[in-house]
Amino acid sequence: MNKKPLCLYIIPAILVGLAFSFYAQVSYLLDLHWLELQQVVTHIPLINWMTMGLLVTSAYLIYKANRYAKLFVPLTITCVGWNNYLVGSYQENYSAFEALWSASLFPFLFTPLLSKKIRDIFQNKQTQWWQTAPRKPISAHVAVNPFVSTSFNSKTYDISKTGLFINLKDLPWENLPKLGERVNMNITLDTLRKVRVEAIIVRLDEAKGSYPRGMGLRFTDISKENRKILDNFLIH
Repeated sequence: MNKKPLCLYIIPAILVGLAFSFYAQVSYLLDLHWLELQQVVTHIPLINWMTMGLLVTSAYLIYKANRYAKLFVPLTITCVGWNNYLVGSYQENYSAFEALWSASLFPFLFTPLLSKKIRDIFQNKQTQWWQTAPRKPISAHVAVNPFVSTSFNSKTYDISKTGLFINLKDLPWENLPKLGERVNMNITLDTLRKVRVEAIIVRLDEAKGSYPRGMGLRFTDISKENRKILDNFLIH
């Protein structure tokens, strides 16, 4: 997925807004100015602080499409329900019906996260393409020297600041390094520019869409001089 799903922006924004609403509610109920920070903060109950913390944590995890959101979202829903139950039971400003109604609606906020497409994003970081650096299509010669397996030569399909994809159309899998192996690479960007990098194999894919059968690698070590050459190549 090249673009981040809209729900991963909207849901966190709503959660952060709800977290800050506790401050606004306390300020309003005590007839305090919202800039009277110390007085407002000292009157926020512990359950509110817990709920605010979980709301902000869930917002961050959802925004980052982090798999731990599966743990914190249910905790947040539970804490919001508990908070609303206490508010409806002991606060004169809110009725039990209002508290129950808002607590019942809150879980529906997360329904977009239940779709298969969104669940796959949380479970598989390789589908989070919006987090990868922009790629420049280029068929450049690359000499790959694995730490363990046999060396080979091929062509790149594209390259970015953080890694590259190598075209393996004519090379059999059994003669190639495995997923997770580390390699040294010499990349000929053009007739005047060459770079040497260390990388790790993060993908081994059959042909899919516009991409050929190939290997994705993430750079793990690159000198300042080689970094400068690569960066200048990518912006021109």
